[in-house]
Amino acid sequence: MIVRKLKDDEDAFKEWVFNGFLDVIKLEDITINDSKKKKIKKDLEWAVDENNTWHDILICLNEDKIVGYCWYLKQTILPYGGYCYGYEEKPYIWVHSIYTDPAMSRKGVASLLYSKLEEIAKDNNVEKIYLDIFRKNVVSEKFHYKHGFKKDIIIYSKKL
Repeated sequence: MIVRKLKDDEDAFKEWVFNGFLDVIKLEDITINDSKKKKIKKDLEWAVDENNTWHDILICLNEDKIVGYCWYLKQTILPYGGYCYGYEEKPYIWVHSIYTDPAMSRKGVASLLYSKLEEIAKDNNVEKIYLDIFRKNVVSEKFHYKHGFKKDIIIYSKKL
């Protein structure tokens, strides 16, 4: 398996990432309408634009077939509290979404993607990787703990 960046002209792979992202959203019980789908597709196009230096998508290929992706961005705005808490002193990487083809689950795809992401972070003097996990996604939580991630903040909500 190899990991590399998704390219702008790889429409079939972009569609695979889009559908994987929708699968992640379903798991998180988020409803998606056509307007949101259009915005996600626009964001995906922006992420693979080679002139964009903040977003990127890594893909994992197994014999030229995509089996996973990691959509990430570099930023400095704190990953909690909206804009009210300010900025980190150094940029960090925010993992927007990571997804593995269910047929390839537990075969090292996500681990390979994170290895490449950590390499990119080190090459860019980035010292932290952040992400969020919905509490329903216990598999993701266990995976991230196993790979050295820890909880930094807990966000509460109340449905009215």
